Amino acid sequence: MPNQAGKVQKVESSSIGGLPTYEPKQRVLAVTSKYRGLGDCGSQAKYRVENTALKLLEFKAKFACDGKLAPLQTLYRTK
Repeated sequence: MPNQAGKVQKVESSSIGGLPTYEPKQRVLAVTSKYRGLGDCGSQAKYRVENTALKLLEFKAKFACDGKLAPLQTLYRTK
């Protein structure tokens, strides 16, 4: 989530919420969250499974729940 200035900030957590999908060959876990039923806002995070940890590969989101369906904006991508 963005901070009060509207910038995305790094947060460390031991739990993840959302709908998970896993690609075993690539060892990639994707977690998609809708912020409300309409689906006009939400986020998707993709992680690589490394031993017992998850490394963030990509984070996309649309924070404005404005009734407009639009693609999620990429806010972070590993280089």
